[in-house]
Amino acid sequence: MVFLAVLVLGGFSLTRIAIDLYPDITFPVIMVMTNYEGAAPVEVEKMVTEPLEKMVSTVNNIKEVSSVSSDGNSVIIMNFDWGTNMDEAANNVRENISLVKGALPEGADDPLTFKFDPSLMPLMVLSLSGDQDLVQLRHLADEDIRYELEQLEGVASVEVAGGKERE
Repeated sequence: MVFLAVLVLGGFSLTRIAIDLYPDITFPVIMVMTNYEGAAPVEVEKMVTEPLEKMVSTVNNIKEVSSVSSDGNSVIIMNFDWGTNMDEAANNVRENISLVKGALPEGADDPLTFKFDPSLMPLMVLSLSGDQDLVQLRHLADEDIRYELEQLEGVASVEVAGGKERE
């Protein structure tokens, strides 16, 4: 009898459990991105990434700091301990960046700080290749494929990157 009661109550409770397709999770990750147009990766590393990385690495509760310097771009990724107040951590990162911002080279944009949000990540990435040149492939992606994908039910947005835009 007790078994039957538990089974019925369990089945009833199962129908009432709230399920979210994309639960609200705050990942303890902050990224700092800085553009330095026209600079080589070595120059970006030395003049942008290293000074910023040195300053942001002093923020409390940081578990790991990594960075990537490429042509004209610096990306610093900070992993924090789980349970860290990420709003407070982001403010501390911005404060530390403001201390070194004046020492960045002329031509470098102001560093942008982002809290990692998995809901902004793409669900699908498609690549396009063919016999045409990069301008024609970009035009095909922009004019034809983008439109077709945007018409599909459930598609929130479509972004095209890469190739070469017609000048």
